[in-house]
Amino acid sequence: MTTTKQITNALGITYWVYDYIRECFFLEWCKKYSYEQRIQLYRMMTHAGLRNWYQDSWHESVEKKFIRDYGDFFGKSDKGTLERIMYEYAVNLADYYPQPLLNLIKDESKLNDHVPVQS
Repeated sequence: MTTTKQITNALGITYWVYDYIRECFFLEWCKKYSYEQRIQLYRMMTHAGLRNWYQDSWHESVEKKFIRDYGDFFGKSDKGTLERIMYEYAVNLADYYPQPLLNLIKDESKLNDHVPVQS
């Protein structure tokens, strides 16, 4: 069973709800680093490489750790409690960012934002 399936079963939610939760955390993460790194939010939200990095990081830092640390409590603990615990792992992910990838997005933005207009 996939990590996502284990978590959705433990929390009693659908994949769509779980995906929405993950996307909300991604948006908040992007807002934080968009401000700190001075990168347009739109560019961060739509950058495939950054989205892939975040999803890989989510899988390792949220899903796998949550299952490793609390998997024995799945089905035995209150779903609301498990959800709050999982959120703590997601909040901790906000402390990490791929600086080289953010620099790449900045460079791409400079190139795309300064396209000369032909007259």
